[in-house]
Amino acid sequence: MSRLRLGVLEAITILRADPETESFAHTLRRKMNLPAKAFEDAFHVAFAAVNELDFLVTWNCRHINNAVIIPQIEKACAEAGYQCPRIYTPIELP
Repeated sequence: MSRLRLGVLEAITILRADPETESFAHTLRRKMNLPAKAFEDAFHVAFAAVNELDFLVTWNCRHINNAVIIPQIEKACAEAGYQCPRIYTPIELP
């Protein structure tokens, strides 16, 4: 079973953060008016947007997945030329 699981992982692309991701994360944090300690939350969104991921699955409903923040994320992504990922909690994921 371990070899089978490792075999499945061979086909997975490993994405890496880059300066573009970090820069957009700072922009998101500022535009979303998040506290400095929430930079990692903005980074998760930036990472998904910069890497053109379709979905971002998170339990973070305080700084990412809520009705007030999502429109701000969508606007910031559009202004920066990124497609905003669809944001879900694991329960909401279709």
